[in-house]
Amino acid sequence: MRRVIPVALGALAITAAPALAEVDPNAPIECTTPSMTGYAAYCYTDIMIQKTAPKATYAPGETIQWTIIVSNEGQTPIPVGHVTVVDPTLTDLHLVSAPADGYLRSKQQMIFQATTPVTAGMCGENTRRTEVGLPTKIYGPDDRDVANDRGDATFTVVCTPPLPPAPPDVTAPPAPPARAPAPAAVAPVIRSTAPVCPSVTLGAQVRVSKPMIAGQVTRVTLTARNVSAANTASAAVLTYRLPSGMSLAARPVGSSLRRGVLTMNLGSLAPSSRRAVALKVRVDRSSSGIRMHRAGISSRCSAAIAATARTRITQVGPQVRPAVAG
Repeated sequence: MRRVIPVALGALAITAAPALAEVDPNAPIECTTPSMTGYAAYCYTDIMIQKTAPKATYAPGETIQWTIIVSNEGQTPIPVGHVTVVDPTLTDLHLVSAPADGYLRSKQQMIFQATTPVTAGMCGENTRRTEVGLPTKIYGPDDRDVANDRGDATFTVVCTPPLPPAPPDVTAPPAPPARAPAPAAVAPVIRSTAPVCPSVTLGAQVRVSKPMIAGQVTRVTLTARNVSAANTASAAVLTYRLPSGMSLAARPVGSSLRRGVLTMNLGSLAPSSRRAVALKVRVDRSSSGIRMHRAGISSRCSAAIAATARTRITQVGPQVRPAVAG
């Protein structure tokens, strides 16, 4: 059975800390270059994985402590929840460090930790492979360097054979039992010093006042929730992407608006608490049809999720004055 750890922003699911919603296929992916000219040359995707252990030799009964680093070597920002780590041989695979805003930008890293129990059936040299990937329906099959999508690590398990039994001596009294061989020296296990954040489960909701009428202002309410009953979600960030043909009538205090995405820092969310933000959104007079409202919530070292709401914009025709006869 394969062990998979997906992580996501847009709809962030993570089994390491703990399982949340599935990946949102419409999460924003924007190139960081000043101009989109030459997109194929600059806005490429290249995800890389590295896997290390504190030593190369082990004995049965020990546990290998792995450190797995996933980095973005491309130019396209990747929502954390789109990253998938696969290794069927690992146990206790969990995320310990990720960008606070939920995006793995160029040259940024995510850090995972995992373990492998060493058994007598692993005597000799062993090679373990861990792979990283992105959803092809969003990024396509192309990757600038597919070779760095795999992280191979080799280690050796030294098994000491037991001593053979001594032959019987018929002319002399039986010899005292042979001493068991001294146990092999075990080097101390060096654990990663990366901080481990408490597991936090987040939730989000988008509510839109209906109907939405072209040329008028409507109310959109965003709700962020900390579903966890014991742990606080620190450095919580709530985002909202304005649908096409809409603009903010007023921006909340302390928020920022960049490329159509409104970002609001909520601070800390206590266990089992929620925070609601009401927005006034103006609909362009020329707008019509279906629109999708998207919001996302994330916090430090935790998975992020997204919520959506679908609305229809209604066009209201100009008033016609009746003709006066006589």
